Amino acid sequence: PQQRRPFPTMGAAASTIPQKMDETQFMAAAAEAYAALKAEDGTVDKAQLTMSTAGADNIIMLSDSYKVSHWKQYPPNTSLVYSYFESRGGKYDEVCFFGLQYIMKKYLLGPVVTKAKIDQAETLYQAHFMGEQFYREGWEYILAEHNGHLPVKISAVPEGTVVDAKTPLMTVENTDPKCFWLTNFLETLLVQVWAPMTVATHSREQKKVIQAYLE
Repeated sequence: PQQRRPFPTMGAAASTIPQKMDETQFMAAAAEAYAALKAEDGTVDKAQLTMSTAGADNIIMLSDSYKVSHWKQYPPNTSLVYSYFESRGGKYDEVCFFGLQYIMKKYLLGPVVTKAKIDQAETLYQAHFMGEQFYREGWEYILAEHNGHLPVKISAVPEGTVVDAKTPLMTVENTDPKCFWLTNFLETLLVQVWAPMTVATHSREQKKVIQAYLE
């Protein structure tokens, strides 16, 4: 079946990790938790697990943790997930779309999946979930079949375009039937366009006010 849905906070963390923390604090705390679990048998080098700065360029770790297990939850035989991103409305009736190119060029282009990144993500998620939720097989498939390139198609209105609220601004779909789970895994990263969009939209509205008085 093909699923078409809008893009859908952090899931339950390990009991040793505080609930309120930023990403850097979480990475460090998760590494500490995992190291503590393995310290008794001496199989983990605690220094190598210090992730306070790791993961910032690892696409496999740039998602809400609850999405890590979503691959298990899709209906059998799902082959395509097509999602869209929109402004549901708010202070303004229009929004200025901006910021997607930066995100795509920084995080999504090229062979962004490597064995090292898969290993790093698995270590973090084992500490975070205390169970087997990480879809290693899926990421290894992307590495083997697509040389680490993400099999997704992203379509969007041109940057700088002003559109009415409740208008789709971008769509995302997987291009490999076996990677249907990837579409919404990328939501967390892609919705970061809200920050530059908010700045661009506010700036435009402020310019309109200033221009009205100048006239």
